[in-house]
Amino acid sequence: MKLYTTSLGIARQEASNIVSVLDIREKTLDEVLQGGGGLDRLADAPSGATYKLSDLEVFSPVVRPSKVFCIGANYHGHIEEMRQVLETLQPDRVEELIAGTLKTPVFFGVPSSAIIGPFADIPVPKFAAAQLDYEVELAVVIAKDGRNISKEQAWDYVAGLTMSNDISARDIQGEAMSGPQFEFAHAKGIDGFKPLGPCLVTLDEFSLPLDIQIEAKINGEVRQAASTTEQVHDIPTCISYISGFHTLKAGDVILTGSPAGVGYFQGNFLKDGDLMEMSAQGIGTLRNKVKFS
Repeated sequence: MKLYTTSLGIARQEASNIVSVLDIREKTLDEVLQGGGGLDRLADAPSGATYKLSDLEVFSPVVRPSKVFCIGANYHGHIEEMRQVLETLQPDRVEELIAGTLKTPVFFGVPSSAIIGPFADIPVPKFAAAQLDYEVELAVVIAKDGRNISKEQAWDYVAGLTMSNDISARDIQGEAMSGPQFEFAHAKGIDGFKPLGPCLVTLDEFSLPLDIQIEAKINGEVRQAASTTEQVHDIPTCISYISGFHTLKAGDVILTGSPAGVGYFQGNFLKDGDLMEMSAQGIGTLRNKVKFS
């Protein structure tokens, strides 16, 4: 089941580019999940009018989750391209840092104000425009509250999958990574830097273990392409690990990492007006333009 949060309320996809707006009290998928009802009931929920999806304003599937987590360095190819940067920024810690990413997931949180819709322009403040970068990522939306979740139970806590783009201000990130604290979430959590969507797809649409092709295009040029089978830590591992530190709440979002091919390692940063298209099999495509302020 593909579900959208739109300007008219929650919509269920009925056919290609055709959705029905559900006749229910809740207006966003956040409300459904946080209300404890789960998404299953939306399969048989009464519907009102039917629309072309392209005629509706589509928001991020969850609008204001309580928490947004990002998994870093979670594709083998991306770890290898990171090595050259670590050798410059933290030369004495390269092997230590890489070994750490292979042993356990690396994660950080960003504010929910970073979330923006799947087709919205990305507002980029002047201080973040010099080295603006993209990262295509599969994202997980949490179905119900949980703490200390086992890997074996982790899929029971997943409401569905969606797409994201982990936009970063790389110069700000680099300054942080070369300092003593190594904290860089602020360079990735700027307002509007986490487009999400276009829909939330329930797990019954996928086979496990996941083998989903994800792809990033910038102005039509393919920059990233990989399968989720290339992840270092799979989704159950990430959910289990994060839930050991934080109670995951219904509607929370986890970005599961980016493959190789980000702009930083090519010296190919985003410019004003660039079109970013982030796609995944069975989910759809984010289309966001860069808009310098």
